[in-house]
Amino acid sequence: MAKAKSPVTPSLFQLDPLPKNFVLAKPVQQDAYDESVIYELETKGDLIITRKRDGWKLFAVKTNGEVKIYTDGLNEVDERLDHIKAILKRIMPDDSMIVGEGIVDIGDKDDLGKVSSVFHSSPERAVKIQNYEAGLVKFMIFDIVIENGRCLYLFSVPYHQRLNAIKEVVGINNHLIMPPQVLEMKYDDAKKLVLD
Repeated sequence: MAKAKSPVTPSLFQLDPLPKNFVLAKPVQQDAYDESVIYELETKGDLIITRKRDGWKLFAVKTNGEVKIYTDGLNEVDERLDHIKAILKRIMPDDSMIVGEGIVDIGDKDDLGKVSSVFHSSPERAVKIQNYEAGLVKFMIFDIVIENGRCLYLFSVPYHQRLNAIKEVVGINNHLIMPPQVLEMKYDDAKKLVLD
């Protein structure tokens, strides 16, 4: 009698290191959405408008008490963001992944050129740029993907709950790591603000 094969158990998603084939879902393209859906969300009081930042997309992962930061291309960031890693090590739950923008904010305006210089330079030069030219790169978290080992996307956790979780993680007195800026205005006013 032939022995029955045991079912293959799918491997768990690994956080350390992030798999090179990891891709986070992309937002809907600007021209590929139905604006009536946005107005409907606004009418129901469910619309959340956040400020788009011009920076460098980053993933931060914490496992076994250690934090690693990856670029959108899933390359691990070296010591150029040690100041961010140190804060995240204190405030971020273990077995978690967050996504956000590394930004250089000068007078409440994003300087994409400066943040690009930090990431395109050698680690030594990147630290000098932050210390003497641009100021430290800040990290604006715009989503929590995995929290305490639980993938919030798989469980369809609504964004307003994920936003509250971001605010809990960040706290209120952190100027280097921040939640997204929520724009408390009507959708039409936000569109006008962007055009202006």
